[in-house]
Amino acid sequence: MGEVMKKLSKEILERDAKHDIVAEVLQAIREIKAGGGRKFTVHVSQATEARIKLGQSQADFAAMLQKKVSKKRCRHFAAHSQ
Repeated sequence: MGEVMKKLSKEILERDAKHDIVAEVLQAIREIKAGGGRKFTVHVSQATEARIKLGQSQADFAAMLQKKVSKKRCRHFAAHSQ
């Protein structure tokens, strides 16, 4: 390991030694239960929504469409459509 990495690793370990990770996680859980915390909204395409509702993987969904649509096309469509 290079000297820079050794120094960074040492600094990280020293920083983390000052934290009570268990207490921080428990506090985060309390905040979430109280309705706080960070919230994220994920928008998915109609194709992805249909696939998820059917419980299909991308490969199975493509196969279900009788391979008229390639797995690559399904992934691209799911990633870029809304």
